[in-house]
Amino acid sequence: MKKYFISVSKISRYFILIFTLSIVISCSNDLEINNKNSKLNSGNQDVVNSKVTGFDFKFSNGLNISSKSIIESGEPHFFYIFSPTWATCVSELQEFTPIANNISNASFYAISIDPTMSQSDIKLFKLRHKLNNVIILSFNKEVILYFNIRERGSKRILNSKAELVYSGGHNDYEINLWQKLLNEKNN
Repeated sequence: MKKYFISVSKISRYFILIFTLSIVISCSNDLEINNKNSKLNSGNQDVVNSKVTGFDFKFSNGLNISSKSIIESGEPHFFYIFSPTWATCVSELQEFTPIANNISNASFYAISIDPTMSQSDIKLFKLRHKLNNVIILSFNKEVILYFNIRERGSKRILNSKAELVYSGGHNDYEINLWQKLLNEKNN
């Protein structure tokens, strides 16, 4: 009987996630992003050099990431938008985490697309998948809309001037290019 309730809970969570993502994606057409020279979401990995307009993302754990904070830090920032239930996202997080830990002067954030993922779920997820050194953040609608995220496994790299220099989807996996972009100082 207990197994039945667990599977119903997981199924319900999955449907809530799909419903929420469909709303976010349908609403994303109303948001205008000022990136005239970029090639966002072309389906291929793109290296772009586009000034991102100001943003200020507030997360449920109290962390704020803004264009101003990126500029003040002087560090490039990597945003990985992941699904905690998709095995490819989990394996990419596990593969890239050791490399990200060795890149000095860069910040790496994994942001969940699951709006039902709580802080306790994040802690369990990190423990279960041995991602102790990864900064995993909860779902943030503004991030999804701002960066025009349309799929799990999306990647965005901003240089130290808060300019978008990389935009990739779930099929884009260029660790060497990411390392190069994240290691460049004051791009």
